[in-house]
Amino acid sequence: WEISNGHLFCGCCNVVVTRKRVAEHCCGSKHKERRDNKPKEDAEAKEAGIKVQARLTEEGLQGSTVDADERKDHMLLMRAFARGNVPLRGADAMAPFLEQWSGKQVPGRRVLGELFTDLHKFHLEKIVKKIQECFPEFALIIDGSPFFANAECVIVRLVDRDFNIVELVIHLELYDSALDAEAICDHIISTIEDRMKSDPKSWRAVMLDRASTNKSAVSKVGEKANIHPLPAYCVSHGTNTVGKKFQPKKGKKFLQTLGKMVSAPLCKARDVHRSVFGVSAKTSSGIRFCIQLEHTNQVNELGVVNIRDKYVRRCVNNKYSEKSSIKALAQSKDPEDVAVIMCELAAVADAGLPVVSATYTSESDAPMILIEDETINRLNNLMAHGVDAFAFPELEEKAAEAEAMMAEVMAPMTQEI
Repeated sequence: WEISNGHLFCGCCNVVVTRKRVAEHCCGSKHKERRDNKPKEDAEAKEAGIKVQARLTEEGLQGSTVDADERKDHMLLMRAFARGNVPLRGADAMAPFLEQWSGKQVPGRRVLGELFTDLHKFHLEKIVKKIQECFPEFALIIDGSPFFANAECVIVRLVDRDFNIVELVIHLELYDSALDAEAICDHIISTIEDRMKSDPKSWRAVMLDRASTNKSAVSKVGEKANIHPLPAYCVSHGTNTVGKKFQPKKGKKFLQTLGKMVSAPLCKARDVHRSVFGVSAKTSSGIRFCIQLEHTNQVNELGVVNIRDKYVRRCVNNKYSEKSSIKALAQSKDPEDVAVIMCELAAVADAGLPVVSATYTSESDAPMILIEDETINRLNNLMAHGVDAFAFPELEEKAAEAEAMMAEVMAPMTQEI
C-alpha cells in the first residue's frame, strides 16, 4: 500500500481505495489473487529490470547504436514523468498504451527508477553548464515552508553574457523537521559550492521573507564565509502582514468556525453549502491574507443571516460537523452580535482590497524597481491617513442592513415603551 495525494493506493491492483472500503477491498477475490501472485511478478520484473539495466550499461557504453537509442528513449520517458510530476507506478499502467503508440517496448517503473540518479545528475550538469555561461556574480532567492511539509527551496538569479536575467531552481528538499538557522546556513553554503560549483564570494544579494530564522541563517553565512550579500526582503510578505493586522474580533471567530465546519475532506457540510448557495465554501488560511479576504468576501456577499438560517441551521438539524455548526449558530444567534459581524467583515472587505492589490502587484514578474515604489507609497498614504483615506461602500451597505435589522428587533420594545 502507498499514500498518493492523501488517498490509499493498492499496489497489487493499481487502484485508489477509500479508507472506508479498505477492508472490503482486501477481502475481494481479485485482490487476494493479485496479492498472492505479486511476489512472483515482482521477482520476474526485478530480474528483467536487472538484465535490461545491465545490457543498457554494458552495451550502451560500448557505443551500440540500438542500445544508446533505447537508453535515450528511456531517459526521455523518465524526464517526461518527472516534468509532469507523474508517479513512476504510472509507467506500469501506461505501458500497453505507450507500446502500442510507439511500437517500442516500454520499461516498468523499477527500470525507470534506476535511471533516476542518472536523470538527477544530468539535470545538475545542465544547471552548472548554464551557470558557467553567465557572469559569476549571482543572487539567491531562499524560502521555506513549515506548512504541510518542512521544505526548503533555493533559486539562483544570474545575468548571462547577453544581459538576460536567468533564474534556476538549484535545490528543493523535504526534511523530517523544521531547519534551524545553523542548518539553513550549512544548506546554503553547500548549495553554492557543491551544486552550483560557484565561489561564495560572488554572492551579491539574497531575497527572503522576514522570518527570523532566515535572517539568522544569512548572518551566519556571513560569519562563516566572510560574505555579506545585500538582503532584499520580500515586499509581498510586508504588504501581506498589513492585512493580517486587521482584527475583526467577532467576525474572525465566526469565519474560523465556518472554516472548521468544512475542514474535513469528505464532510457533508461541504455538500450542503454547495447545494444551498451553488458555490463551494471558502476557508481562511494563516498563510496569506488574500486567502482570508476571499473567505471574508464570500461570507459578506452571501450574508451572515442567510448563512446562519439556510446553511448553519440545516447542518445543526442534520448533525453535520455537529460541534462547529452548533458553535456557529451560537455565535450568530444574538442580533447585536450579527450586526457587529456584518459591519466588521464589510470593513475588512473594503480596507483589504488595496492591501491585497499591493500584495499581488509585488508578487508579479513586472519590473519591480519601477512599480514597487509607487505601490508602497500608495499603501503608506492610505495607512498614514487612516480611515479617512479609505472608501467603504460595503460597510455603508451592511451598516444600513444592520440598522434596519436592529430597528426591527427593537420595534416591540419601542412600542411597549
